[in-house]
Amino acid sequence: MENPLYDVTVGNVVGVVDSAGSEIEMQVDNAESETELQAVMTRSQVKGQEKPVRQLKVIDNFGDDVSRDKLIAMQQQDSSLMNFMNETEQDQTK
Repeated sequence: MENPLYDVTVGNVVGVVDSAGSEIEMQVDNAESETELQAVMTRSQVKGQEKPVRQLKVIDNFGDDVSRDKLIAMQQQDSSLMNFMNETEQDQTK
């Protein structure tokens, strides 16, 4: 992937290997490795907790006869998804 969204950070794991393939030595001093922390909530986090979670608009039941293949066919026929499908096809050809 040329432009990854995230880098994976792995630390404090025994046996971690870097990208060159060499094992990383860890030096952990148990007496100093414990740190006391305090959790804090911002004003926006508090406001977010007060609001109820907005329900998604979905169909309650597709029916018992909807298989994977039938769902794929239904998605391909859905005109509201055509723009997204065209974009993904263009991205795959690049």
